[in-house]
Amino acid sequence: MPKYFFTLFVRFFIAFSGALVFLVTSKLFGANGRGVIAFGTSLVSILAFIFSLNLGRYFLLATKKNNYLQKTLLPDFISFNFIIIIFCSFIVFFIWSLSAKSKEIISFELICAFILLIPYYIWQVNGIIFSALNKTFTQDKVIFFIRLLLLIFLVIIYFGNFSFTFFLLIYSFILSFGVFIEINILGSSTSLFSINFPKLILKSTLSYHIDYLAVYLYPLLLMLLCGYMIEITDLGKFNFLIQLNSFIFILSFVASLKIKSYVSIKGIKFFYIPALKIFLFTIFSSAICVLSIWIFLRTNLISIYLPDFSNLSDSFALMSTAIPGFFIYQCLYPILIEIEKNRLSAYFNSLIFVISLLLSYYLIGSYGFYGAIYSYITFYILLFFTQLLLMFKIHHFFKY
Repeated sequence: MPKYFFTLFVRFFIAFSGALVFLVTSKLFGANGRGVIAFGTSLVSILAFIFSLNLGRYFLLATKKNNYLQKTLLPDFISFNFIIIIFCSFIVFFIWSLSAKSKEIISFELICAFILLIPYYIWQVNGIIFSALNKTFTQDKVIFFIRLLLLIFLVIIYFGNFSFTFFLLIYSFILSFGVFIEINILGSSTSLFSINFPKLILKSTLSYHIDYLAVYLYPLLLMLLCGYMIEITDLGKFNFLIQLNSFIFILSFVASLKIKSYVSIKGIKFFYIPALKIFLFTIFSSAICVLSIWIFLRTNLISIYLPDFSNLSDSFALMSTAIPGFFIYQCLYPILIEIEKNRLSAYFNSLIFVISLLLSYYLIGSYGFYGAIYSYITFYILLFFTQLLLMFKIHHFFKY
């Protein structure tokens, strides 16, 4: 449990540093600057998530409870991540160069800065390899160091007179630098890259990747859609609310990391009681966070220091209804991987992804900023009920 709480501390430290990034950029660059960041990071992260191929989940699936196979596949895993990073960088630049709207919002210098974030976003997906190797504690120490470095940079930016472009370049470099430290810890490739590895991935992880994309791409596509349909300042406000939810999502993400470790070592049945404790703790702490943030948003501090983001407490209350759906998904999918029932989740989540995306076009067109909120919570409410249905279908797995 001490290592679990250190992981929890580090993930909240990530959220804390992310919150400071948001506050500093909001103060220095306003809602318009936040809108540009939301649009650019959405564009880059969508493509990074797609081309990541979910190698981390593939590694967890292929090597669970098999130390020899972990060592055998690790060099190919590392090599293929480098290939993906290079390929995705070219694709992002190509798409930006063809889109007049993208070039209107993002300059050449800024797209270069956003491209620097590609290793970071790809590793957000594939970095779970540390859980598969039961090395989360090692990864957390690197993350803590990088986030500490980021805080030092934020202090310099806040008191210095630097441009938005300079901020984004250094911010992107720091985050991606952390990724390469983690990859170096895993070890460099010591064998020739296997040409069969991509085939194995596409064959074995397609349903996992579709499932992941359905859940994680929707809010990013929603922000891109908002970039075309609402004012950039409203997009900045919507991004603010998503960031607040993401802070609370970290609790669910940390719980999922621990469950992945349980699955990788022996299987969830051998850790049923610890997993249940983590489950209950996450529910309680998430509820406390929602209440605390809602109270904070109703104070005068927001209107004094961040006037562009005042009067959003009721909107946050609506947005927080998305949390149960994300929580149950995070806790359930490692178990679905273990019992090889993930295809059901992929089918359900793909369906609600399509329904929600089609609905969002109408809602944003009709209600603007609030339409974006309605679209966001609709997706996660549907996710909650489909995951409940999956739990009902696999409940026999937990019987001894």
